[in-house]
Amino acid sequence: MSPIALRVTAVVPLPADAGGAGELLALAAFGSVRLPSGDVNAGEGLFAATARMVRQITGAIVMPERILYLHERVGREVLFCMLCALDLEHPAAAEETRPGVRFVATSAFPDDFEPAALRELLLEDSAQGFVRPIVHIVVSKSEGDSERTEVIW
Repeated sequence: MSPIALRVTAVVPLPADAGGAGELLALAAFGSVRLPSGDVNAGEGLFAATARMVRQITGAIVMPERILYLHERVGREVLFCMLCALDLEHPAAAEETRPGVRFVATSAFPDDFEPAALRELLLEDSAQGFVRPIVHIVVSKSEGDSERTEVIW
């Protein structure tokens, strides 16, 4: 049996005082939009992994605040979606972000956004200020090898 992958995805809203109105930090190129995501290294906590991964991928400095969503692909992967604040006060915050990194309105996320179950949650939650408690999304195999998605509140 192969080990279950532990991954993090950062949900980084553009602050309202910086003109934000539902946009999230994303990698956007060639019609594709995805949130910064990466593996949790052995011995690394979720918050440290999220901050490291966002810095490596986007160049942005963030402060992880809490788990928003737990997206589980049964037997394969657990993805922790972490709500993060952009650290505009950090000395390195003035550095340029990487090419293709920008804030994208959740309403502009394409229909093929992955993981698909997150798209609708992000649309709702970005409009409401990410106030609901953790949502657990479970994707499992059902009969005939099709995937079944269950959202647990």
